[in-house]
Amino acid sequence: MNWLRVSQKANTPLSSVFDTETFAQSTLCTSGYLYLIGTDIYTPINITNRLFIFTESGDPICSLDLPDSAHHMVLGNDGQVYVREETATGNDIFSIDLSAKSLEYQFSSSKGEIYDGDENFFLLLDTDDGLYGLNSDGTSMPIVIWSECDISLSERKDVVSLSNGLYFCLLRFGLSYVLAPADPAEAKTKTRLALASVGEIEDVQACVMKFNSFSQDYFIEIVDYTNDGTFSDEQAIIKLNTEIVSGNTPDMICFSNLSPFAYISRGYLIDMQKFFST
Repeated sequence: MNWLRVSQKANTPLSSVFDTETFAQSTLCTSGYLYLIGTDIYTPINITNRLFIFTESGDPICSLDLPDSAHHMVLGNDGQVYVREETATGNDIFSIDLSAKSLEYQFSSSKGEIYDGDENFFLLLDTDDGLYGLNSDGTSMPIVIWSECDISLSERKDVVSLSNGLYFCLLRFGLSYVLAPADPAEAKTKTRLALASVGEIEDVQACVMKFNSFSQDYFIEIVDYTNDGTFSDEQAIIKLNTEIVSGNTPDMICFSNLSPFAYISRGYLIDMQKFFST
């Protein structure tokens, strides 16, 4: 059995211990209710997801069947819990009707991660191109456009709204940042540098993210010639070599997945030693 203690904050129990008899995938506690997405622990793991709702004392209220792709819950700025279902085109957001014991469709959004709302927006939407505020009717407003601000925040794990327009971003590799509003007139244009790679380069990616966050003059953009695995390594290398020959040369090349010797022999690389003082 799974024994779950619901706590409002560290070392402050909100209720007694109770047996949920479920395999929990996502939990959220608010307004005296515990919302839990999971499956019955006595059934196969591929059973349809269910939403279980309990009182703060552990008494079950109801359980609802969920679509297989609905694994997440978010808290709207109205204090209510909503279920997010990932779709082929984006996200569907559902409210929870406790009296009818059913889900009610609210609106759809574009692709991206959905996070809890804040004082200004119903929910937050984190996409590849920016962070957006969602209104209760599904319309959106940009908060941050990554490219316009020279921000490189790869694979964000969580976004939390703080006060005064600040946003906390938890990233891969244990990195985190606080995004703060700034006057566009004070923003300095950075020199953009392209770093070519063949496939994913996690070790280098962490260094690039740190560099971009501290550098006032340069912004490094990783260009994966496999297009996130769409092309094979061989196809990616052919594309890279073709661009180099045609004069479309990247500023840097990561040789994690290819040999540098052919590029050295053809004079495509420069000896960096002279740029470092001994």
